[in-house]
Amino acid sequence: MTDQPLAVSTINAPATTHDAPEATRLNRLSPAGASLLVIGAFVILRLISACFIGLGTDESYSIAVARDLRASYFDHPPMHYWLAHLVEPLVGVSRGGRLPFIALFAG
Repeated sequence: MTDQPLAVSTINAPATTHDAPEATRLNRLSPAGASLLVIGAFVILRLISACFIGLGTDESYSIAVARDLRASYFDHPPMHYWLAHLVEPLVGVSRGGRLPFIALFAG
């Protein structure tokens, strides 16, 4: 064995940041921008699913109870029913009753 240092090959060495191509758009997003992107994607997903999936039992019950506006309800806090009651004249009694809750989800 010799006491000479080992030669390092640069053929397969990883590229440095200066050699790398420009970063992709997703890599340049700030955390706030990434959060807005995720929220927007889920809002679109919820709107699409609201078009194709019918009302469930709980949603139908909520829309039916919301027709008669009260200050308080036995089984749920009133704001849920108040929102459904306020949206009903605009979109009717249909899947559109989900719209205020999708908007609240988006925050």
